[in-house]
Amino acid sequence: MTLNWNDFELLIDESWHRDLRPWIESEECYNIYQKLKVLPKGEVIPKSNLLWKPFLNCKKDNLKVVFMGLSPYHTRNTNKDFADGLAFSTNLEKTPPSLELLQKAIEEDQGYTGKRVNDLSYLANQGVLLLNAALTTSYQKAGNHLDLWLPFHKYMYEKVYSLMNGLIFVYFGKEAQKLAKFETPFIHYSVAVEHPAAAARQNRDFQHNNLFSYVNNILKQNNGSEFQISWIKINEQLPF
Repeated sequence: MTLNWNDFELLIDESWHRDLRPWIESEECYNIYQKLKVLPKGEVIPKSNLLWKPFLNCKKDNLKVVFMGLSPYHTRNTNKDFADGLAFSTNLEKTPPSLELLQKAIEEDQGYTGKRVNDLSYLANQGVLLLNAALTTSYQKAGNHLDLWLPFHKYMYEKVYSLMNGLIFVYFGKEAQKLAKFETPFIHYSVAVEHPAAAARQNRDFQHNNLFSYVNNILKQNNGSEFQISWIKINEQLPF
């Protein structure tokens, strides 16, 4: 048994179709979905139509950086999921603590502030693939689907990323860092930082180590300043 590609085609940007169709039609992917289907209704986060959003908002031809978080936000606000399919992002007005720390870290690193936005699709549109080590989670159970999605990441590293030189992988937290073992030696950059959720739990600042400037420096050195990421949404930047 396999899944029907036609059910996924419009959820994934065309630039990824050649890479992701073999995975979607694989037995391993079918098994993942079978395990998700038997869970109680409403337990799986995010909703199925948002699960592949990283590959909808970030075109393959534009891919520069892969953010690897832990898992989607596992909580809700007034019965609405915080998770919107993109790692660290949310479509809700209320800002999760880890996202707030991430926003603050970006401002500290970049040296200026702007109007903060919770929807991080503006980063995905610039070539940041906002993934999590687990593409799904259960309500109020952070990270409980990590093992479930390991075959997917193994496939992506071995069949897709291995053919792309110069990608910058940023791993947030120890669980995400375990995926670094699948990297292809010598062709990728690898950066590890703590997960902002860990800092939030301890009520302290996120130790970002000037991550965002570091990534931009690599992009500038390799491809020119025009390839750098605008980490703060430029068109909503405050005048002072």
